[in-house]
Amino acid sequence: MKFSLPFPPSVNHYWTTRGTRHGKRLSNKATNYRNAVFAAVLDSNNGHIATPASGSLHVTIYYTWPDRRKRDLDNYPKGILDSLTHARVWVDDSQIKDLRLVCSGKFAAPGGVVVLIEPIKGSL
Repeated sequence: MKFSLPFPPSVNHYWTTRGTRHGKRLSNKATNYRNAVFAAVLDSNNGHIATPASGSLHVTIYYTWPDRRKRDLDNYPKGILDSLTHARVWVDDSQIKDLRLVCSGKFAAPGGVVVLIEPIKGSL
């Protein structure tokens, strides 16, 4: 499976404590991103929710940065993977046994990611 998705919010902007008495909740940025990912998954599947992938998975995330600011690759996968779980691409992101993060070296506003999901051969 392959999905082209919008650029995610950083993990630093994924959770908020505003409006909660205790604990934390998804930020507005994270909620909007989750909804955008769900719409992208539906669009790629002709408006249908597919059967979630099962078994062990290999996931590669290719980043296109929205601008030339310095960023850490590891600040973005949480939002991407949680949003794909919410969109029922897989049963749970614990199925991911091999995760690669690749910076394309490209800059193009508004940025984006391409997520390539492959089953690991020999897994159920």
